[in-house]
Amino acid sequence: QYLMKDLNVGISRMQINSILFALAFVFIMLVVTLKSIKIALSSLVPIIITIVAVYGFLGISGIPLNITTTMIFSITIGVGIDYAVHFSSVYKVYLSEYSKLEAVKKAFKYTSRPVIANALGISIGLSMLMFSPLKIHFNVATLMWVSMIVSVLMTLTLLPVILTRGKIND
Repeated sequence: QYLMKDLNVGISRMQINSILFALAFVFIMLVVTLKSIKIALSSLVPIIITIVAVYGFLGISGIPLNITTTMIFSITIGVGIDYAVHFSSVYKVYLSEYSKLEAVKKAFKYTSRPVIANALGISIGLSMLMFSPLKIHFNVATLMWVSMIVSVLMTLTLLPVILTRGKIND
């Protein structure tokens, strides 16, 4: 028991370091590909909110943060990052031809269906794990659902607002 407790405490610290490293790495990649620090920072907002929401859900639901959920947590966030990156990339392309508002509208029109379809496909596919007798399978499916819903909502609602309301024009 003591070793498991010690291991789980270490996992929490390593998870925070891992998330910070992942966010820094994603930020650098976004700056390089989008050539805009402001759009890259804006793209991190839905990702950070998703991370906080999933951590909050872990606490509310009583799902423990252990080795298995840490790996699941990383996977769900990795999948959720795709949505913000996808939207921001399309926005940046349209921004060279249109105003901020028009670029956001066109990016939303272009990305919303594929983003929602991808999130639903992954979540529904993993829902079969809810019928498994193993509790960890249920936790995988639940965490994936929460992560996908929050990341899609934040990417398709909050990110367009940030991009149109802010002084982001590069």
